[in-house]
Amino acid sequence: MNTDKQNIAEQLLQIGFEENDAEPGTYEFYEDKELLFYTFINADNLVNLENYQIRQLRSQCKLSSKEFEKLTNGKLSNNQYLKILQKQKVI
Repeated sequence: MNTDKQNIAEQLLQIGFEENDAEPGTYEFYEDKELLFYTFINADNLVNLENYQIRQLRSQCKLSSKEFEKLTNGKLSNNQYLKILQKQKVI
């Protein structure tokens, strides 16, 4: 699993999250202009996320461990993510 913070931030944007300009490091997911949920990546000096940060981020993104690993490896598309959220009845 790629735990590089910059990579994960880029992957969040790829699947449809938007970075909040007023709060850098905060990523928000909208459906029909309605904020459904958000997550954040700490602005500490670490290059890679710690395990507890990965668990928190995964939970906030509504992803299983396997799905989150696909995200971090750049193998989760926006369409796949939307299907995951639909299956969980989040959207």
